Amino acid sequence: MTYDDSMSALVPMATNVDLSGGWTTFWGAVTSAAPSLTAIMSVLGILILLASLVSYIWSRMRGQGGDNGRLIWAIIAGAVLAAPGVLFPLFLGLADMVANSMIAIWAATQ
Repeated sequence: MTYDDSMSALVPMATNVDLSGGWTTFWGAVTSAAPSLTAIMSVLGILILLASLVSYIWSRMRGQGGDNGRLIWAIIAGAVLAAPGVLFPLFLGLADMVANSMIAIWAATQ
């Protein structure tokens, strides 16, 4: 028995990754327990986006240059708060696709 054979016997290999399905189940449970949570998070996300954009424009008009890094992080935070039911399944679906592709490649080479 070689090193590779012993390692494959010890570590079971997943055949399918479904991260987005888990998130959909979790988010469904959260939104059913607190139906207004999605609306509150959306309003907070939009307020963060608007406040950061107004602050950025104001500092640019005053000749202070504006902080691009803070604007980018505010956009990310606002987008995550505004659309968790859309963004997380999208990113997790992409991660599922990559992981399942890697598993298929691994299984084809064994």
